[in-house]
Amino acid sequence: MDLDRWTLRAQALLWQGLLNIGQMIHRIPAPKPPRASFTRTVTVSSTTYPGTFQLHFYTAASYQTLRQLEAVVVSVDYRLAPTYPYPTGVDDGVSAMRYLSSHAEELGLDIEKIITSGFSSGGNFAFTVPMKYKHCLEESTLSDLVERPCKVIAIVSFYPLLDYRTSREEKRATNIRPEHNLSTMFTDLFDSSYLYPRESINLSDPFLSPSAADDESLRRWLPHDVVLFACERRSERA
Repeated sequence: MDLDRWTLRAQALLWQGLLNIGQMIHRIPAPKPPRASFTRTVTVSSTTYPGTFQLHFYTAASYQTLRQLEAVVVSVDYRLAPTYPYPTGVDDGVSAMRYLSSHAEELGLDIEKIITSGFSSGGNFAFTVPMKYKHCLEESTLSDLVERPCKVIAIVSFYPLLDYRTSREEKRATNIRPEHNLSTMFTDLFDSSYLYPRESINLSDPFLSPSAADDESLRRWLPHDVVLFACERRSERA
């Protein structure tokens, strides 16, 4: 059963606030996380939830560092549930790729060598964003399509949730360290926040559950190189 949306938002704000406090404490010891080199705001008008989100760019501080890294890191500050449930996060990721493609020359980006990465829900987006982006290219639904679309050459995903068709109970039953499972309070909060309204969500949607895609679609939508990091004791798996 879906929780009341106001209750969900209140609970989400509470836990996000506590998480922010924990992250502030975590950042006190060295090394300090780098600050974004610059930020761009992306306007989204073609999705269920129009609005804006930010892209944070991390570039090398020196030429020597650039030669070693040979990359620009772009952090997508996608909009969060429960205020913005599925598919907002995925659509924001697709919009981010559209922005990078449209501004590649200005930003000095090689958009044919993109690697997507993320942790947990972001690990899911590392799959679903390039999948939906490629699908939109195939369907010609990207209104501002440019001559050179983004090309994802690899995915690096950390403990992603790839199949919402499997219930939390089934996942808990497969956990070899059940004492590390998250409580049902948290998992209910996560699912009710993201999957709303629940009765209208197709859990077999490949842009929600990448594992539900057929083999031919996966071959078309995903790059050859995919790296998965799974954590034995990661409690979010259940």
